Amino acid sequence: MLAKLTHPSPSLRQALADYARGPLALLPGVVLLLVIRVYAALGQWESGRVLALGLGMTCSMLITGGFVQAVSRRGSLYLGLGNRRAASQFLRITTRWALTCVVVAAVLSILLMAALGLFTPAERFAFGLAFAGLGAIWLLAAGLVLVQAPGWLGAGLTLGLVAGIATDRITALISSLHLTAGTAVGFVVTLGIIWSAVNRGLDSKPGKPAGSVRLPSISYLVYEAAPYLAYGFLYTLLILLPHLLGWLGALGPGQDRLGAMNGIEMGLTLALLPMALAGGVAERTLRLFWGQAKLVQAAVQGHDPRQFGEALIRFYRQKLQLYLAILAGGSFAAYLSFQAAWSAGLLNRWLQLSDLNTAAFVFRASLIAYCLLGWSSFNCMFAITMGRPRQPLRAALVGIVTLLVVGIPLSLGLHFSYAALAFIAGTAAFAWVSTRSTRQLLRSADYYYFSSF
Repeated sequence: MLAKLTHPSPSLRQALADYARGPLALLPGVVLLLVIRVYAALGQWESGRVLALGLGMTCSMLITGGFVQAVSRRGSLYLGLGNRRAASQFLRITTRWALTCVVVAAVLSILLMAALGLFTPAERFAFGLAFAGLGAIWLLAAGLVLVQAPGWLGAGLTLGLVAGIATDRITALISSLHLTAGTAVGFVVTLGIIWSAVNRGLDSKPGKPAGSVRLPSISYLVYEAAPYLAYGFLYTLLILLPHLLGWLGALGPGQDRLGAMNGIEMGLTLALLPMALAGGVAERTLRLFWGQAKLVQAAVQGHDPRQFGEALIRFYRQKLQLYLAILAGGSFAAYLSFQAAWSAGLLNRWLQLSDLNTAAFVFRASLIAYCLLGWSSFNCMFAITMGRPRQPLRAALVGIVTLLVVGIPLSLGLHFSYAALAFIAGTAAFAWVSTRSTRQLLRSADYYYFSSF
C-alpha cells in the first residue's frame, strides 16, 4: 500500500489565480451578446442582419475552436524549456497560417451564400465582418492561454466595445459612417490590448529570448496539431449547435425570429454562469495533478506500476466529486435566483423579452446540460494534458451525433426551444463516454504519464 500522500501546495496567489479563471471565462460571451445588441440599436438593424452577424460570430468560434488546444501543447513545451524565442516564433507562424485559413473560409462562405441567394449583400457583409474580425481576435487570444493570462481577452473586448460606442456616438454628429468608424476603433483597441498582453506575458517567462531557432516543418506541425484542432472544433460545435438549432427551429404561434433568437440566447447564456464559475476548480485540479503524479511516481514500487494508476484514479474521483458538488450547488443557486427574480417581476424589467416563458424553459434545461458538459470537460482535460486528444475527440463526436439525432426532429419539427432538450441528450452522451475513457486512461497512467513528455 502507498503511504498517504499530501497534495503539493502552490502559493495562495497562484490558487486564487486558478479559481479566478472560471468567472473570467464568462466575460467574453457576455460582451459578445452586448455587441450584437449594440449593433442592432445603433445601426437600427433588422432581424436578418442581426442573424447574419450572430452567425458570423458563431462560425468564427467554430473554425478557431481547436487552435487554442493546438497552440498550447507545443508552445507550452517551448516555454517549459525556457525557449521564449521558439514559443514566440511558433505562435507567430501558426497564427499567420490560421488567420489565412479564417479569411479564406469567410470569403468562400460569402461567395456560397451569394450563389445560393442567402441573405442580402448588407447581411452577407455583416456575416463576413464578424467571421473574419472575431476570428482574428480568437486566434490572437490563443497566445493569452499560452502565457496564462486569459483574463485579458475579456478586458480587451470590453474596452474595445466601450471605445467603439464612444467613437460611434461622437462621429454620428458629423458623418453617416459612424458605425463603421466605431467598429474600426473598437477592433483596433481590442487587438492592441490582447497583443500587448501576449508580448508582456512572453517577456515575463524565464529563459533566453536570443539564439537561432529551427521549428519543425509546417506539414509536421499540422500533423501534430490535427487531433487537438479536431477536438477543439468538435467541442465548440457541441456548444454552438443548440444555438443554431434554436435560431433555425420552428416558431410557435405569434412568435417572430428575432424574439426567438433573444430567448434562446438569453436562456443558454444565463445557464452558463455556474459552469463558468466552477471552471476555476478544474484549473486548480489540473495544476495539482502534475504535482500529485510526481509524488505518486516517487512512492510507487517498480514491481507494481498499477498502484500509480490507482492512486491517480483516487485523485481524479476526489476532485471530480468536489467539482460536481460546486457545479450542482451553483446551478441550484442560479435556479433559485432565476425563480425569485421572475416572481418579483425583475426579469421582465431587465431582459425585456417578448416570450419569457420560453427563455425560462431553455434556461432550466440548459442548467442540466451545462452540468453534464462541465463533467465532460473535467474528464477530457486529463487526456488532453497527457497528450491523448483522440479519446476526448471520440467522446465529443458521440455527443454531437446524439445531439443532432435528437435535436433536428425536435427543434426543427416541433419548436425551437426543444434544442435545449437535445443539448441535454448530447452532453449526457459526452459525459458517459468521456468518463469511461478517462478511467481507462488513468488505469494505464504509468505508460501515458511517461509518454506525455
